[in-house]
Amino acid sequence: MVHGTWGAYAGVVPANNRLGIPAIHLQDGPQGVGDNVEEVTCWPSALTVAASWDPEMMHAFASAMAVEQKTKGTNVLLGPMVNIARVPQAGRNFESMGEDPYFAAIMGAANIQGIQSQGILGCLKHWALNDQEQDRADIDVNVDERTAHELYFPAFEAAIKAGVGTVMCSYNKVNGTYVCENKALLTRELRDRMGFQGWVMSDWYATHSSTTAALAGLDQEMPGFGYFGTRLSDDIKNGIVRQAPPPGHTQTHTGHLICRPK
Repeated sequence: MVHGTWGAYAGVVPANNRLGIPAIHLQDGPQGVGDNVEEVTCWPSALTVAASWDPEMMHAFASAMAVEQKTKGTNVLLGPMVNIARVPQAGRNFESMGEDPYFAAIMGAANIQGIQSQGILGCLKHWALNDQEQDRADIDVNVDERTAHELYFPAFEAAIKAGVGTVMCSYNKVNGTYVCENKALLTRELRDRMGFQGWVMSDWYATHSSTTAALAGLDQEMPGFGYFGTRLSDDIKNGIVRQAPPPGHTQTHTGHLICRPK
């Protein structure tokens, strides 16, 4: 459950028949069914729908996309993308909810509610401060807490309050640490402050470690198992990563797959 593999979808977590857990099919994305699937709808961009200034329209848009995803076997839709459009030439602005944090929060929450009204999970992305495509795997975003909280976090927090099931951590670094192994972002902000109860998956190939990422709060490596396969199981066997928090550690996040209390 803590890593994916490849298959007919963007990512697949194989079924665990012993425990009666069905396969998880993760599929792009925020603009409709992707990854070379045929006979699908070409939807308007999320930014176009956001320009309606109509949360009900955004809800209907996301709900209809979710219906099509579900018919194609998807059970985790890899969207919405709620990064703030702060860099004008950013390559994925068309997937966003625009440049205003309050407006993006309203529209992002409506999108999540629309997706999950159809019995599949949305995946909120890309947490956090992943606002440009150029050098996105290497860039280090240096930001103070006030700026992060006022501009970049509101859309994520609103979607979490709306009940989003999964969050995708991004490629970039924030203040010197890769997001997918950044404890301040994955545990302190996302879980402790915002109250997120689902699971955190990495963006595709955005995992950089086993122990560091697991202890920081990453739950699932996607799409492969370079770090959360044998390396992680060895870390657990050797006591480097605990199966339960240490004594006195009181976090009880129900969706946290790695360091969850028994």
